[in-house]
Amino acid sequence: MVAGIRFGEPRVPLVSAVTGGVADAVVLGDPGYWVEQALGTVRFHDVVRYLHERGVAGFVEIGPDRVLSSVVHDGGAQVWAASLAERDDAGARRLLAGLAEAWAHGASVEWTRLIPSGRRVVLPTYPFQHRRYWASCGAMGRGSAGHPLLESVVRLAEDAGWVLSGRVSAATSPWLADHAVSGTVLVPGAALAELVLHAGDRAGLPAIGEITFEQPLVLNGGPVDLQVSVEGGQAAVFSRTGEQWARHATATLADPAGTVEGLDGQWPPAGAQALPVGDLYDVMAGRGYEYGPMFRGLQAAWRLGEDLYAEVELPADDAQDGFAIHPALLDAALHVLITAAEDGQEVRLPFAWRDVRLLATGASALRVRLSPAGSDAFSLLAVDGEGQPVVSAAAMVSRPADASQLAGPSTGAGLLSLEWAPLSLGSALEQAWVREITFEQPLGSQRRPGRVCRYRSRAARRPCLRTGEQWARHATATLADPADGGRSGRAVAPGRSPGPPCRRSLRRHGRSRI
Repeated sequence: MVAGIRFGEPRVPLVSAVTGGVADAVVLGDPGYWVEQALGTVRFHDVVRYLHERGVAGFVEIGPDRVLSSVVHDGGAQVWAASLAERDDAGARRLLAGLAEAWAHGASVEWTRLIPSGRRVVLPTYPFQHRRYWASCGAMGRGSAGHPLLESVVRLAEDAGWVLSGRVSAATSPWLADHAVSGTVLVPGAALAELVLHAGDRAGLPAIGEITFEQPLVLNGGPVDLQVSVEGGQAAVFSRTGEQWARHATATLADPAGTVEGLDGQWPPAGAQALPVGDLYDVMAGRGYEYGPMFRGLQAAWRLGEDLYAEVELPADDAQDGFAIHPALLDAALHVLITAAEDGQEVRLPFAWRDVRLLATGASALRVRLSPAGSDAFSLLAVDGEGQPVVSAAAMVSRPADASQLAGPSTGAGLLSLEWAPLSLGSALEQAWVREITFEQPLGSQRRPGRVCRYRSRAARRPCLRTGEQWARHATATLADPADGGRSGRAVAPGRSPGPPCRRSLRRHGRSRI
């Protein structure tokens, strides 16, 4: 095979590990040379020594790992080596790092081939002094959630599950303001499903068996606390703006089995009838779907029998932004249902999705097929430009929504609140007077928390404080009641001053004032 190949003179001198010297076209054209290359001894040490003797001080390794860079040093010579690829890192970042390392050692690199414009800046000649000033949450057992809407993740003790939390608002995520229904900004159901998929993947259950959307998550302008909990095979999404949490979705997680077929063949399918989408979002706005640019992703739509087909994509200047699948892209995949709906005057919101699988991440455009899957339900298959599956759902059910109920806040201060009620002190006949009070020891002398005993009788009136087996008496009072002719009694109260502790003790037994 080698005998039929014509070799030219190498433009860069080639030092051969077969001969230990420079190999020209004659040597490379000899079939025996290549047999020796495959079977003979690799004379790498001779190659390195040959280059050292001729003043070579730097080596750049192009192979798949840093194998040879560590053995180019010969006899203590001052040489350096840089690697352009590693076993687990062979991308552009590693390539640029290797070039920068070679340049730092004095090699000539034509940076203008990589960055045509720009200017050089002078960097310090000493290493950067790395020092972090951000508070670390590692001591709290929290880690980064790795999601644009979630900030932290906590794995609960005893494998009790996961809790992922964050804050969301139209100010921190402006694209959410583009999803308004009847004048109210709602977090789309696609975003809630994507949150559950992310949390389930963290827990080792990357698919959704079924998710039910219980109530919309309304954004009224201020930030909303967000929480996704995973316990066993169950997940839930909560939010709050006040003291009480509101649940928006519950889901059963699953570990999917089997494969999902893509969309092969002609696109759009032969015989598909195009649907008008030119003024779609203006028509949708009149029905209550007031979507901004981020959620206007439907580009084309077709109908073939009962199946609907669509092309959707994110705006050109918007990237995935860290989502496994961007909620705006997934939401746009369902807009063809609104286009094809015959009774499209009512606003419909997601109610339940079944068997949701995310098969690929990072998509910015999708080809979509929606097929009937029961009453008010459609199955979803979304693929990339090559027909490979990205996301699928066995059934997606929507329900009519009452637009008048969307304007109210989704969370509030709660059903219960703390209020101060006035306390009546009663009439003069119910008042008691202290004739004499003696404080025997301060309450602070007891080092452990205690409790007050009950009176054994109304005559005895000896409340005490106990921290162990023995009761301690702190105060003794002689009472007088003008209404019963000056009858006196004695009371014992725990306290360190002649104030509220004594009053509390007396009030419990019908004498409400000192």
